[in-house]
Amino acid sequence: MRRQFSLLAIATLAAPLPGLAQTVTAAPDVAPASGLVIRASPRIDPSLWFADGDYPLAAMRAEQEGHAGVLLDIASDGRVDACTQLSSEYEWLGRASCRILIRRARFTPALGRDRKPAPDRWNVSIDWKLPPFPPRREDPTVHHGVYGDVPVIATEHLSAPEALGDPDLWLQPADYPPELLKRGGKIEVTLKVAKNGLVRSCRIDVSSSVRRWDRQVCALLRRRARFQPEKQAEEKWRSNEWWHRYSWGPATAQ
Repeated sequence: MRRQFSLLAIATLAAPLPGLAQTVTAAPDVAPASGLVIRASPRIDPSLWFADGDYPLAAMRAEQEGHAGVLLDIASDGRVDACTQLSSEYEWLGRASCRILIRRARFTPALGRDRKPAPDRWNVSIDWKLPPFPPRREDPTVHHGVYGDVPVIATEHLSAPEALGDPDLWLQPADYPPELLKRGGKIEVTLKVAKNGLVRSCRIDVSSSVRRWDRQVCALLRRRARFQPEKQAEEKWRSNEWWHRYSWGPATAQ
């Protein structure tokens, strides 16, 4: 079954998830280590290793898009032992690719002739595309007043930070503790956003009931969440707070 999965991976892993800013293509290195009878294979779809929130801020500000090709050295425990940049149109994109892959990529180890786990190598190609700016959303607030002798109800639109890309992709299936995925749950967070689009602080409004996961969610969102800078918005923010609910269950891991 492992051999079959590896062969399928070469053909199918090039397809990106809807809304992702990165297209990921992954395949075993054409020059494997000698003595392997089964190649290493990703534990999850490699497109899930990346999210819109991963886009390097420096590259985003410079509006840099491009290709990055890297070679992964996979240890016998399935973790990435080293990442070598083979090609990159921009330094930021190559460095970000290796940093993310070392942290997130996990493999079912290769097997040698003795049927014991063995090191292997995989080539990964990432096409970085700037995430699209989503349609502007506004929160209406109703104000009651009097104009002359006539009562009026006026609607004022309060502008708030706009997420870059799909916020649901800022938390990936590999991030969730297995025990939480089995029983399902939700968490509600409020982020305070700086004028440059980075997260200043994270507040848990509705806890997942697992304090360790609450802290992890905030840590991940501080690293990955990106917003359109205020100076690029059509008007100044009336509030720098952004709220979101994350829900999960067994289907999240699929």
